[in-house]
Amino acid sequence: MMNEARQQAIRIKRNVTFHFNTKNQEKNSLTYFYMNSDYLTVKNVPAIQFDMLGRVKYEPSLKCIDIAHTSNSNYRIKLEVSPLGEFSLLESDQGCFA
Repeated sequence: MMNEARQQAIRIKRNVTFHFNTKNQEKNSLTYFYMNSDYLTVKNVPAIQFDMLGRVKYEPSLKCIDIAHTSNSNYRIKLEVSPLGEFSLLESDQGCFA
């Protein structure tokens, strides 16, 4: 979903915001994308904005977003985001700040 938001920013040549608000019931629009999941808790950053070149306008804290499963907080994924809008998922039992 985050990659779709980035591609949309490039395609329409406008800023597009991807929200990590997992409890939000908002619908995706031309410039706003929402991650909806009752199974994930996202820490560090509420949203990322991509510019018309797909670059990140708001850099997440330490370029790392901690995503944990709500029923098993020991299962975590680190989402690392570069200023150029590239990202990678790394499975980790310790999160971003270990």
